[in-house]
Amino acid sequence: MADDLRRLRLSLESMSRKLGDNREMVEDALEIIELDIERRIDRGVDIEGEPFAPLSPAYKKRKEKTHPGQAILKRTRTMISGKMIQKKVSVWSGQNRSEGRIKYLTKYAKYHQEGGKKLPKRAFAGITEDALREIDKSNAEHLRDMLKNAHG
Repeated sequence: MADDLRRLRLSLESMSRKLGDNREMVEDALEIIELDIERRIDRGVDIEGEPFAPLSPAYKKRKEKTHPGQAILKRTRTMISGKMIQKKVSVWSGQNRSEGRIKYLTKYAKYHQEGGKKLPKRAFAGITEDALREIDKSNAEHLRDMLKNAHG
């Protein structure tokens, strides 16, 4: 019985250490969110799945000459690649905990997201229900692996 309790204690201590390190989970969640945003930009739809507001006729005419067939929100060098956002993972040293952030790469991204006087709102950023389900699935897989490895 004492050996069983000692093994259980060691197993729980090992699990606790491993479960405390969430960097991989944070990185995967950010990747899922980033890909979801990039897919919406490519499809030309906002966070609700609605088409982006159309370009003004004058701007549309100019864009067709310089970037024919390109989706809305893919005009500048940064935007052409679809990289209006960037993900970053920070590790809290000593706490074995990570935090993730996604930030805009262009000053125009904020204006597209929120809209303005002359620019209609094209809310491309955010987390959809599909992305949340995918994150939940990914987190569950990580936890299963952590628990399995803590016992082995």
